[in-house]
Amino acid sequence: LMFGGQPAAMFGMAQPVRISALGPLSACGWFLTGESVNRHKLAFIRATRLVQAAFLAQCPILYNWVDERYVGAQWLLRHLGVSLSAPVPRGINGELFRLGIQRRR
Repeated sequence: LMFGGQPAAMFGMAQPVRISALGPLSACGWFLTGESVNRHKLAFIRATRLVQAAFLAQCPILYNWVDERYVGAQWLLRHLGVSLSAPVPRGINGELFRLGIQRRR
C-alpha cells in the first residue's frame, strides 16, 4: 500500500491450515505499517477493511499475536472486529502479547 509514493503498509496471509483449537481452516494474517500511515489514517483503515474482507473470503478464521505495547494496533484490530485475548507472556524476554482472532460472519 502506497500513499504519495511512500510505502505505507504491507499485508499478508499465511497458507491456511487446520488448528484444532480454532476449529476449521485458520490462517495467520499480518500487516506491517510505515510512518505515512499516520498521515493517511482514514485511507489506511479503508484499505485495511478491504484486505480483511479479501482474507476472510479465502479463510473463515484469521489469527495472529499483537504486542501488548502496540496500543495503536490493538485499537485498529478491535475497530475491525477482531477479538483480543488477555495478555500472555510470549516474547523472548516474557513480553506480553494478545491473541487476535476473527471469524468470518
